[in-house]
Amino acid sequence: MMFCIANIANSQDLFVDDSVNLLPNVNISATKNIYETGLKVSRIDSLVYDENRQYSISELIAWKTPVFVKSYGRGSMATVSFRGTDPSHTKLTWNGLPLNSP
Repeated sequence: MMFCIANIANSQDLFVDDSVNLLPNVNISATKNIYETGLKVSRIDSLVYDENRQYSISELIAWKTPVFVKSYGRGSMATVSFRGTDPSHTKLTWNGLPLNSP
């Protein structure tokens, strides 16, 4: 029994030489534009458009993006909206020019 206690006491001395390395503090910060909260941008590549020229733009947008397109027929007006929102809450642009009414 005394032998076990002596071994335990002796083994504790082995861990005294253990060193601790302190790492420097790291600050992580980020900024978020409050006007872009909930913003989702979907882009259709020009190659996709070239491969699907037989379809209208409204059909292509409906197939390649997560939006709902309500079309009033080929060559007629079409509105774009996310599910559950009004079309006036969705902005559709082509080369920076808005395609839907404000």
